[in-house]
Amino acid sequence: MNCFCHNKAVRISSLLARELRFLVACCCLLSGALSVFPLYAAEGIIPIDERYLNVDAKQKIILVNQSTTELNALCPGAKQSLVCGEKTYTFVAAVQQLETGQAYVVTDDEQIPYDFYCTMLPVIRIETKNTIRDEPRVPAIFYLCTKEGNIVQDTIGVEYRGGTTQSYPKKSLRIEFWADSEGKSTKDYSLLGMRNDDDWNLQAMYNEPLRIRSKLCFELWQSMSALYYAQEEPEALNGVRQEYVELFINNEYRGVYTLSERVDRKQLKLRKYENGSIRGELYKGVGWGASTFTSLPDYDNKKILWGGLEYKYPDPDAYFDSDESPESHDNSDPDDNSDPEKLIDWANIYDFVRFVLQEQSAGFYEGIPAVFDQANAVDYFIFLNLIRARDNCGKNIYIARYDSDEPYFYVPWDLDGSLGMKWDGTRRPLTHGLIGNGLFNRLISPHENNNFPLKLQERWAELRSEQLTHERIMQMFREQFDYLDNNGVYQRELKVWNKSLAVDYDNLHYTADWLEKRLAWLDEVFDDPEKLSSLQTTDASIQQQLCINLRPSTFILEYQLFSDHYLIEDISLMNTAGCIFLKSPVAATKGLMDISPLPPGFYLAVFTLSDGSVQVKKLMR
Repeated sequence: MNCFCHNKAVRISSLLARELRFLVACCCLLSGALSVFPLYAAEGIIPIDERYLNVDAKQKIILVNQSTTELNALCPGAKQSLVCGEKTYTFVAAVQQLETGQAYVVTDDEQIPYDFYCTMLPVIRIETKNTIRDEPRVPAIFYLCTKEGNIVQDTIGVEYRGGTTQSYPKKSLRIEFWADSEGKSTKDYSLLGMRNDDDWNLQAMYNEPLRIRSKLCFELWQSMSALYYAQEEPEALNGVRQEYVELFINNEYRGVYTLSERVDRKQLKLRKYENGSIRGELYKGVGWGASTFTSLPDYDNKKILWGGLEYKYPDPDAYFDSDESPESHDNSDPDDNSDPEKLIDWANIYDFVRFVLQEQSAGFYEGIPAVFDQANAVDYFIFLNLIRARDNCGKNIYIARYDSDEPYFYVPWDLDGSLGMKWDGTRRPLTHGLIGNGLFNRLISPHENNNFPLKLQERWAELRSEQLTHERIMQMFREQFDYLDNNGVYQRELKVWNKSLAVDYDNLHYTADWLEKRLAWLDEVFDDPEKLSSLQTTDASIQQQLCINLRPSTFILEYQLFSDHYLIEDISLMNTAGCIFLKSPVAATKGLMDISPLPPGFYLAVFTLSDGSVQVKKLMR
């Protein structure tokens, strides 16, 4: 009996002490005056606001995105424990001063150890009872908290996005804010200083060694290029803004992502489709052919794809314009202008590609300024070659038009394969050679009426004097690296994704060396219009067009690679979790594959080509 009473008293004493610590912490949060609570300082308690606390019980990570300055001020002496609500975590060793990005070992009430970190990055939590897949979007709860304590919390629809990236364990997401639980209507939010919209991307950057290149290249592009109609549309952006965040899904830490705007009519402020008349136009490069100005196939206005381009605006699937209502958008009933046969018309972009491919030289050089914005062409050619983005000359690029009878222009997209890296995160050390397509080949060709090479020379000299120096670009690179490294991001990603996301610190030196050599080579070429005109851009002519067709009755997959130079080496079929179900060597340009043994579902067909590149096609079994 005495032993029982003693144990009970110990438990009661422990419980009272815990409740007392919690009460003291709450009082300190409310008062903000440490001197009023000597017991608080004596106990060494750090009170954590629930807004900032994120716990991954599986990976044993505790992440708090509250300022360490604030936390150290709340408990200026030796820190013994963290308290948040009814949760208490005790430091294994007392901490005198908390530092951002540093890992501290704490234990919970059951003596289970966790790594505790402070970060200054915004944190996003997504919670859903549904399995996330690539279409359709499933309902979820979205929660975002900044280091200032600003919160956005609402219902979203979420899905996986991307092509090749869906085969990676860390996947990119697309989210849409819903005004109801089923997504029949949507609502807009302005997130992290970016645009007010319902539709956002979360980029995983799994294939980027330092998770820097895409974000840096978008910032570099916007620092050097402006839309020609900026005075009429001051809010228009020729590209997207991105901000780093850390992501939890169902209380599991997924690592660093970029929260990104999307390229669409609203971002570019293209003129709206109205009264049955197409004004603004937007096309996304998803393959090669007409998109690289190397072929001119016939088009079908009943199809959303043509010649390596995807029809994006006017949007055949849109039931509303994304910025007509600042509060919500009703998706329930399409209006009269939503008939796909009315909205899809390839004639304009077809005529433009035909002009580039077939117009005689005199007519081409006289007419090209009216059909493609020359300032944009100069800037994009410089940008494309500066970062040597081999995969962004036809695919991974948008072609846009502000209004009818206005010139087309380029909008960059998907810039991970850049600055000496391939799309898969491996190094491409080549620092010479021009990147381009059929349009740029004509623009740099010698002709008495062609002043594009001279414009290129002048613009390059202007940009090299300040914006495109080795020092400035590497400073941007270093600042982003330091931001992620100092916040402990690379440590946490290594903990979650193991060696697959181990940080390559040598990549900083590699990038600096690669950039120095690339700039030196471009200086020689761009400073000499005659030398430039003697060269032809590479890569556009060797990009491969891959087509597949699934026979629905027999589930036989037909595939064909249209190439005179390369073969399909092998094919892998995997689900979105990256599990491979079928893999077969090919060593041919076309063939058949029986996928009938596979269970019904969504699959990714991954084709590895003999040049080392990979193409991914989606299919439904």
